[in-house]
Amino acid sequence: MKRDITLILSWRLIDSQCGTGVTLNNYIKNYGKKNSYKLIGDSHNQNLDTNIIAIKDHSSQLKKGRRFARFLLYPLKVLRVLAEVRKIGIKKIRKVSVIYPNYEYLFIGYLISFIYKKPLDIWFHNTYADNTSGINNFFASKIESIIVKKTNKFYVLTDALKDHYDHKYPFKETIILRHGFNTPLLADKSDLKKDSLCFGITGTINASNFDATSTIIEFLFEIYDCKIKIFGKNENIVSNFKKFDKEKLIFEGFLEENDFYSKIKKIDILLLCHGFQGTLSEVEYRTIFPTRLVPYLNFNKPILLFSKKGFYINKFFHDNNFGWVVDEKDKQLLEKNINDICNSENQLDEKLKNAKKTYQLFSLDSNGKIFRDFVS
Repeated sequence: MKRDITLILSWRLIDSQCGTGVTLNNYIKNYGKKNSYKLIGDSHNQNLDTNIIAIKDHSSQLKKGRRFARFLLYPLKVLRVLAEVRKIGIKKIRKVSVIYPNYEYLFIGYLISFIYKKPLDIWFHNTYADNTSGINNFFASKIESIIVKKTNKFYVLTDALKDHYDHKYPFKETIILRHGFNTPLLADKSDLKKDSLCFGITGTINASNFDATSTIIEFLFEIYDCKIKIFGKNENIVSNFKKFDKEKLIFEGFLEENDFYSKIKKIDILLLCHGFQGTLSEVEYRTIFPTRLVPYLNFNKPILLFSKKGFYINKFFHDNNFGWVVDEKDKQLLEKNINDICNSENQLDEKLKNAKKTYQLFSLDSNGKIFRDFVS
């Protein structure tokens, strides 16, 4: 029987609103040939495409003890995925491709590859072993090393991850497969008035950006009589911002595409918040590339980064000269940069032009061939 299926394993599927889900959805819609792949991952949506097999994660419904429940239920997940693989037909599977920001599917992918002697490709969106500590780091380091050695092709999401893993595993070539987007160019340029500014933040607020986000919100309300709108699925953290005026700090939630674009047009300055401190490792903070930045680049709005000095995302801003960077928790430095945005039209025009140019790095056209290699 012809081996004509690539088995793709991903923690997040195309219905997810996180960075991995959004990126995967963009690529699959444009480059996923029907009947040439099967995609398996976590989702409660059982009505996805026929090429997609959704595994229910029952632990995600728990308010407490979720991590422990995931650990206890993991063997059942492994058995369920293996059962689905047998339904697909072992002989039909050409290779296994795993997308990592989740160790569960990374290990399952390795297991399938090992048991059934299938080629294995991996695509790291984040660090794995380097974002663990203690006894977890001991086991994660062993597992990661074994998987990297077994891997046929090792894809990474960013230049920072490439530098990191090229140094860590010099025997294994890494291939950059960037985020892929097809974001419309928004024509409306901001009319910047310091007495009525409206700032925008998109995406999930989590351990990678909570500290920076909460700090910049506090600073902005101390400096300006402004509004800040937060777009994305953030219901679980709204209570952390109760002290702010609900008329000025507005949680828009997750919006359908047209509604989202119409509201983004009314934003004056887009904020990208990252790090400073939190529960992730220093290596993870240093190498993260926030997915939300990519559509920002085509929104025709000034972009201000609030991120600790020394991180890759800061270097990316400086190298491509498309935004403003505040790399200290310094209210005066923040105000100075916002003044520059509002008062220097020539500089603003230059940076907006550079943003559109930088966006091309992440266009589907620029990265589609590499994704096709990953899934074929």
